Amino acid sequence: MASATIGRPPTEGDIVISAQAAKKQANAHLRAEGSHLVAAHASRDKVHGVWVLGYRDPDQPEEMLIGGALVVTDEGEVHTIGSTPDAVDVLMQSLGRGHFGGADDVWSREGESLALLADEDPEEAAGLAALAASRRPWPGVLGEDLEKPYFKDLLRFVERERLRGAVYPSPGDLFAAFHLTPFEKVKVVILGQDPYHQPGQANGLCFSVPRDVPRLPPSLRNIHAAMVRDGFTPPPHGDLTGWARQGALLLNTALSVRDSEANSHAEQWREFTDAVITKLSERQRPVVFVLWGKTAQSKRDLINEDRHEVVTAPHPAARGGSQTQFREAGTFSGVNSRLKALHDAPIEWGEA
Repeated sequence: MASATIGRPPTEGDIVISAQAAKKQANAHLRAEGSHLVAAHASRDKVHGVWVLGYRDPDQPEEMLIGGALVVTDEGEVHTIGSTPDAVDVLMQSLGRGHFGGADDVWSREGESLALLADEDPEEAAGLAALAASRRPWPGVLGEDLEKPYFKDLLRFVERERLRGAVYPSPGDLFAAFHLTPFEKVKVVILGQDPYHQPGQANGLCFSVPRDVPRLPPSLRNIHAAMVRDGFTPPPHGDLTGWARQGALLLNTALSVRDSEANSHAEQWREFTDAVITKLSERQRPVVFVLWGKTAQSKRDLINEDRHEVVTAPHPAARGGSQTQFREAGTFSGVNSRLKALHDAPIEWGEA
């Protein structure tokens, strides 16, 4: 029997490796790369005649990692790809196997085709739906940026970093701030630096942690102390999702970070988050920007202050006199005063 020709749908008589064999090859590749991740969810891309596999952390088996995939050919070759819609196409072209694409491509299984896939494989459909959502922060606003080379390179960078070691937050939370606070509903922007870099803390919202984190990071403890000084009762946890749902975009200037290495992804995210701030500044509806600390305040030049309001204070993690200044800055009442002046509803800071 002849081997299947890569880059075309297999025909009768071709040898096509099974999904199980593809996973085995992919896992061997991950081990050789020194990664602790494991392959999962093998999908047959019939246009290209290859297997596309996601991967997950075995310590979190219920969570599929988002941001890239592995391609296994029928010869057993394994290649890493990004999460862009044309990722398989680009790989095939780089291998000198021609241009391909079409409605059956694994990355374009959305809408009607995704619904059809759900009838055959609900788990795979859910994974692809999560992938589609995770890679499209504010598509109607940031659409041009999402198609630029720098953004595709950024996703590939984060994917490579995850293969090498722990990166926070989890892939499904990478763009959580955008999903929880749509562009048209943003009335406040709190600008942080980068995610918490210890396990189990980052959840995709600046200064926020999952609800079940028992001991809050110092910056969040100081935020709670500042709330009390400002006349607000902080929530009994550190999850700030409630703020996000009320229209407070909790945006870090870098959306990912290596384990125990603060600012390790700062440079790679700069262009994207600057574009986000610029888009908000160009919006007609006024926004109250909260700039805590020097990193956030360095973005002030991107904001049109003739249209928008800016509130500043030291960083919540500041120490000594700066910590006292942060706690006494009256940020929360100050934001609500500005929202009232703009005829907008205040943020219920205690409802997080």
